[in-house]
Amino acid sequence: MVAGYFNSGRPYWQARLRDEAGTMLYIASTNGEIRQRTTTALRIGNWLGAIPHWLYFTELRKNTQLWADVVIWTSLGGCFLVVLGAFVGIRQYRTRASTGRRDSPYRGAKYWHHMTGLFAGAVLLVWSFSGFTSMQPWGWLSTGSAAGEAAGRLPGDPPTWDAVQTIIENQRAAADTEGVELKQMAAARFDGQMYVMWVDSDGRQQRRAPSGERDDFGEDDWATAGRLLAVEGQFDLKWMEEEDHYYYQGAAAGRLPVLRVTQQPDGTHFYINPETAQVAAIADDGAKGFRWLHLAMHRVDFASWLRVRPVWDFAVLLLLVPATLISALGAWLGLRKLARGKLDGQALAAGDPRRARPVQRNGCRSAPASAPRDRRVRHRRCALRRSWCARSCWWPRCPRAG
Repeated sequence: MVAGYFNSGRPYWQARLRDEAGTMLYIASTNGEIRQRTTTALRIGNWLGAIPHWLYFTELRKNTQLWADVVIWTSLGGCFLVVLGAFVGIRQYRTRASTGRRDSPYRGAKYWHHMTGLFAGAVLLVWSFSGFTSMQPWGWLSTGSAAGEAAGRLPGDPPTWDAVQTIIENQRAAADTEGVELKQMAAARFDGQMYVMWVDSDGRQQRRAPSGERDDFGEDDWATAGRLLAVEGQFDLKWMEEEDHYYYQGAAAGRLPVLRVTQQPDGTHFYINPETAQVAAIADDGAKGFRWLHLAMHRVDFASWLRVRPVWDFAVLLLLVPATLISALGAWLGLRKLARGKLDGQALAAGDPRRARPVQRNGCRSAPASAPRDRRVRHRRCALRRSWCARSCWWPRCPRAG
């Protein structure tokens, strides 16, 4: 319950149900509405997924600005580390003098970290960068004020309270006359007129004029909508019964059919719900950039065929396996390096340099200062050739040690 859209109901009552699922309800103190329902399985899944992924820790998320800064800068830090690792990995993957072919100088876990990084490091970079763009940092990729102002012109000026009372009485009279059992009435303003959306007991919706007569959003209103939305009076209309790149199932809105008004010359799309005549979605330059730099890259959502399950599951798992392997091996190698450095420091502090582990360089291990000088020189020359150690290497386990 840390997201901003829960703020309108704060503070919340928390109710724990004594059922097998471990249900927990969050009830808004402002109106008694149940705003969230969780179970034990959902909470465990959140701790394994959404909470660490979004850094949704309660104490951090309470400070929205601090949480946003942490997510932005950790994402940028991840991008920097991936680019740095890719640079080192590409530089190290070159022709070896010992074999005459391109190969990695590393062995064991380092080899697998190197090779998986070469082939799948781009996946980590794309996910880190698209995670950064998800925050729309510093207003980048946000919907512009011009598009918001254009959408605000569609409803027109609000009616007076006397006019609202008259409209409500007309709606009640029309419902009684037609024998319609209304479940809900909602205002749907358009071009300065207050239309009313009826929702009957079967869940069907219909648009009514202020007088109470049925008045659907027809073709005559389409040109009016285009004129109100287009700043310079130039626009294109399209009745959409299929998805496009910016309006589809799974996005912020995806109900079809829909009327698309394209404002010229900037190409901003306004998607209008044909039942309510309200703007359902806006795709200006910022929203279009967010669509491709976050939704497409972070959610693997490039095309409609890729959103079909289980195609999407297979694609995501195929990318997750090497990305997880790179991250796990990198973390393990780093922790092992830190542990070895601590042990070496303890050995040197105890006055026994022979217990200190040698440092590995290019598949070879450099001799510590306690090794004989002639063997240190030969080992160093061997390291410059980037091949295995000489037979006189000081390291007892060298495969070519004499």
